[in-house]
This record gives sequence, C-alpha cells and structure tokens, in this order.
Amino acid sequence: MPLTAGDALLKATAKAAFWQNFEAYPSIMDGLIANVTSDSDQETYPWLAYSPGVREMSGSRVKRTVPELSWVIKNKKWENTVAINYETRKFAKLNQVQALLGNLGSKARAYPDKLVSTLIGAGGATACYDTQYFFDSDHSDPSAAYTTAQTNLLTYAAATGTTWTDVEAANAIIFAKGKLMSFLDGDADPVFMNQGKKILVQCGVDLYPRLAALSVLSSLTGGAGNPALGQFDVVANPWLALVGSTDKFYAFNVSGAHKPFILQTAEGVRLSDDMGGDSNFMTEDVTFGTFGYYNAGYGDWRYAVQVTAT
Repeated sequence: MPLTAGDALLKATAKAAFWQNFEAYPSIMDGLIANVTSDSDQETYPWLAYSPGVREMSGSRVKRTVPELSWVIKNKKWENTVAINYETRKFAKLNQVQALLGNLGSKARAYPDKLVSTLIGAGGATACYDTQYFFDSDHSDPSAAYTTAQTNLLTYAAATGTTWTDVEAANAIIFAKGKLMSFLDGDADPVFMNQGKKILVQCGVDLYPRLAALSVLSSLTGGAGNPALGQFDVVANPWLALVGSTDKFYAFNVSGAHKPFILQTAEGVRLSDDMGGDSNFMTEDVTFGTFGYYNAGYGDWRYAVQVTAT
C-alpha cells in the first residue's frame, strides 16, 4: 500500500534524524580497535602473537612458521526497536520523532564503544588469546623467544594508598608509557611504539578532571615539573564502572599495527520500519528498529595496561 503524504514525511524525518545522529556520534575508541569484516558467524584469529623477525639471508630463505592459536570471536545479533504511537503519527509531531529516532541513532553507533568498554572493565577477570586474563601478571606466548613472563597489570604507589597526588598521577602515566614501550612479541622483538606519539589514557568520570588537568599543566604541586605533559591524551569513559576512592586508569599504545581490541562486523547497522505491514494495520502504531550482526573481542594485550593506585 502506498504511503500517505503524512506517513512519507514521518518516515523521511525519522530516517534523517537517525542517520544524522548515527554519523555524528564521536567514538571514544579511535585507535583502539581493529575493524574486521566478517563473512561468517564467527572468525578465528590464529596469529595475534607475533610475526617472525628479519634475519640475514645466507644461502636460501628459511621458512619460519608462527605458532597458530585458536582465538574465536562469535558474532551476535543486536537490535533496538521503538514504537511511534498513533497520536504522534496522526498529528505529525515530527519534533518528537526527530528526538526519539535521533537518540536511537546515537545509541546504535555508541553500542560498539559500550561493548569494548565492557571488555576493558572485565579485562582483569576475562581470558584473552594466551588463556591468561587480558590484564594479567604472567602473559606468555607459545614457543616464545623470551623467557620471562610479561605483565600489563600494574600498580603505582599513592601516599594515601588509594588516591594519587597530581605528581604521583603524572608519574603513574609515565610508568604506564614505559611499560607499553617494554613489551616483547613472541620473537622477543620490541612491540612497535612511536615514542613521539602520545599514549591514550581512559578513565572513569571521577578521575577525569585530574588527569585532564595533568595533560595541560606544566607545573604541579610544590612547583614540580610535569613529566606527563605532552605524553598522553585522556578520555573519560562513562561506561567504566570506576566509581569510588581507588584511582585506576587504562593506558593504550595507539601507534602500532596491532590493536588491543577487535570489532568484527558481518552486517552493519540498518534501520527498518513496519509502515504498511501487519503490525501497523493492527495497532495503527508505527515501529522503527535497528539491527546489526557483529561483536567485539580482545586483540593484543601488549597494547594495553591497567594501572591502579596502591
């Protein structure tokens, strides 16, 4: 059945509001995610650990194999559906439709950020590809050339035991950057890090004001210089459940080829409606809904550290 002029305008208004807000949403995960196109219900990542190092060629080439892992990320279906009631439709309350569908668009775009935030927060108790927790004190790789386990689960002393001073927080950030620069891949080669590039720090909203100030202040308490000035960018992540007195942040190397998280997408977000359908006929309401088929998972732990005050 052809749409009435009123319904056609409502549909156009809803779609425009949704996609404008979807595209305008500013992701807080830039530089942290490897975006992968998926052509199956799940994807296997066998070579997250390392690539072989360069060697002098003497005679013929030496074919080296890399230990294959079996790290699997399964896609999931995600939806969000909302009804526009008859009265809103009948009297063409388009401003309400714009607000509702605009928010729907923002939430659809933000949901991958929320998924990755959940991974960050659960990283101290959830395994990654090497079977250790993502944030752990004893990471290792199969057949690795290095012999000492590596840790990305860090602590940094606070005079109070729970809350850093500004000087302590600045030194904690430098400590985190130093640790990110120290990680070795399975071939015992240093993980690439552009030392001229800032690390990215994510924290909860409670800690953000202090770290944001540290990112621009040249002088700290007592006239001390700020060693962290120019060394990091900071983002407040409202999905991180870090409310309370204990200071904690996460720092990321965003300059390498690998990423700490993977977002694989089999089907990107789409917006559908039931205008002219059976549900529309039975209730006179109009339903709009989003659908996507994707999932997020852990990537390379070497590009992330967790730092907690002790």
